[in-house]
Amino acid sequence: MTITVTQLNNYIRGLIDMDGVLGDLTVAGEVTNVKRYGSGYYFSLKDETAAINCFCYNADQALVQGNIVVAEGS
Repeated sequence: MTITVTQLNNYIRGLIDMDGVLGDLTVAGEVTNVKRYGSGYYFSLKDETAAINCFCYNADQALVQGNIVVAEGS
């Protein structure tokens, strides 16, 4: 099966919206790999054994490499 990027994004968004955990999530971790882009930040959150890639726009304050943060989103 071949689908478009838009179709894939819409499918994934539907899965997230239907999932009670992924739709409203709070995660704590260490900020790494911070890159500012316009009014947003690309960064990773990591713990002792894993990391996830993140994007944040309109952050209340600058993200600082090495800080421990609590992130909310979906």
